[in-house]
Order: sequence, then C-alpha cells, then structure tokens
Amino acid sequence: MAKTLGDPGLSRTTVFDDKVHVSAIDHGITFTVNDIYDDQGRIALQYQINTSKGTLGKTAIAPEMKFYLKGKPLNLTTGGEAGGVSAQSWHGFNEIFPVSSNETLPKKFDLQIVIHQIGNTRGYWEVQIPVSGEKEFTKTRTISSSVSKTYEGTTLGIDDVTITPATVIVEYHYTFAQGQNTNIFLNASSNHAVLLPNLAGATYHSISDGIETVYAFAMFDRPDSLGDNMKILPENVPSSSSISTELKNLDISVPLN
Repeated sequence: MAKTLGDPGLSRTTVFDDKVHVSAIDHGITFTVNDIYDDQGRIALQYQINTSKGTLGKTAIAPEMKFYLKGKPLNLTTGGEAGGVSAQSWHGFNEIFPVSSNETLPKKFDLQIVIHQIGNTRGYWEVQIPVSGEKEFTKTRTISSSVSKTYEGTTLGIDDVTITPATVIVEYHYTFAQGQNTNIFLNASSNHAVLLPNLAGATYHSISDGIETVYAFAMFDRPDSLGDNMKILPENVPSSSSISTELKNLDISVPLN
C-alpha cells in the first residue's frame, strides 16, 4: 500500500509502524484500518477497502467518516484521500486535526469510526481503534522561543516551536493598534524547503489599553530535513476575500536547537 498518497509530512517510514488491522464488513465490502498515527499535531489513519461482490467503481472516493469518543461525536477538522488499486480494492488515508477545535483528546483512547456509504453502496461500517500517542510523544521536542520583531507598530513574537516526527507546529502572537486591519498568518522555510501551513488559526484574542493581541498557531508538514533554524515568513490576510500582503519587515529566524 502507498504510505500516504503523497502527503509529505506522513511519508517518512518511521511514522506508520504499528499495524492495527481492525475491520468491519457490510454488503460484501470490508473496511479495514491498517495503521494509525497520533502526535501533537494530527491523528492520521491508513485504511483499505475491498469487496467480494462486484466492483467498488473505477473512481476511488474517500468515504465520509464520522468520529466518536465514548459515544460522543467529535467536532474535528478532517481531510482525506483515496486511490484505486483495482476495481475490487481501494486504499487511502484520513487525517484528523484536533488542534482546530475545542476538542481535547486524551493521550490514550479508543476512536470510534462510523461510515454509512462506500462508493455507491449504503450500509453500516463501524470500527473501534486503540489510539495512543505515547511513543510519538517521546520523539517530540518543543523549543521555547522569545524571538520577536516590531515594525510600524506591529509586533510578531514566536512562542514555541514543536517538532514531531511528521509535523512542525509554530505557536505565535502578534500585537497591533486596536481597529487596525491585521490578521497575520505564517509561512516558513528551513534548509531550503518552503513550508506552507496545512492548518492555522487564532486561539485567543484580547484588547487592553488600545492594543490588540492575538495568539495563534500554524501547523506544517515536517520536511525531509530541518536545518539549524526556521525562517518565519509572515503575511497579512485581513479577510477571506482579501489578497494577502507579505510582511517582509517582520521575517524572523528561529533557532531549532
């Protein structure tokens, strides 16, 4: 099976190494979770779909998965992709981003997955998968940073950089005069690799004495090689319909050691 259908952050061989092989069958179609990976930035699962009757179809469509913890629906950001191995077999992956919601997932839990349709076939597939990030957490390091830069009344500060086997998470804050149309997102680069966030957003916003402060995060796929520093490349995106503006005067280099 292809590791991740091209996902750069999850393509390293050390990520998926605990096979779980949990399956559910309905209408002659078997849904199997082959492996699951959990770190501080994402939960990712590899799966395979096979049929003993007819075909699944020429075009592989990632099934919509519903996620539950102890029977409670999880409000998570998800993304996935499926690829066809043959007319009788598909494989794919799905990613879950708990940092994008108010959900707090324990370090060790059973993840319930429910699917109501695969291809053109409606049915019911349910699996319970043990999830643990304990091993991945031992390979994770967090670098606390006090690096900041100010230009024309706007200050950008980098708080923490967390590096996991598959992910780089940058936690940052920025301040500006109240009412100023400022909404800073981060791109980055390290060791000649350009990093674009696959998830980003604000986590806290406050106003005091006419100064607004926003705390936010940016999550990147970890490149094959990280250098000794990470260059932060901020841009201002005032609204979803606005053209972003590079803030080169706020570029920051953050040491990674």
